[in-house]
Amino acid sequence: MDDKTKNAFSLIEILITVIIVGIVASVAFTKFGVMVEKSHAKEGDQILYAMLTSQKRYAVEHDGVYATAVSQLDATLPALAYFAPPFIASGPQPRFAIIRNGSYTLSISSSGVVTCSGGPTGLCEKMGYDLTPGGPISPL
Repeated sequence: MDDKTKNAFSLIEILITVIIVGIVASVAFTKFGVMVEKSHAKEGDQILYAMLTSQKRYAVEHDGVYATAVSQLDATLPALAYFAPPFIASGPQPRFAIIRNGSYTLSISSSGVVTCSGGPTGLCEKMGYDLTPGGPISPL
């Protein structure tokens, strides 16, 4: 029996390997979830920029008066996969907001700055958005 070499892994080696793989997978899965959400948020960004451009065009055509309803604008919205339809938010300056299926809200100011509010703790920051000053956005 002394001539035989050991060709198997011990239980401790297998357990340590499984633990290490589990830790790496949990870190990767968390980062992956944020990256997927960032890509979904880009749909909201594109819609908000299109609505802002349309609102500015409307104001030029109507002597500086802004639209009070999305239906007044000349923007054609595609079918939205991840967001509810945009709305004109209340506030001192006209701005648009769009809600991510009951989670967080993205809004765009008249200067083109996109901000985020709501959602799970820290999600807006992880996606790279500024937080909305003054809290949640409400429709007009």
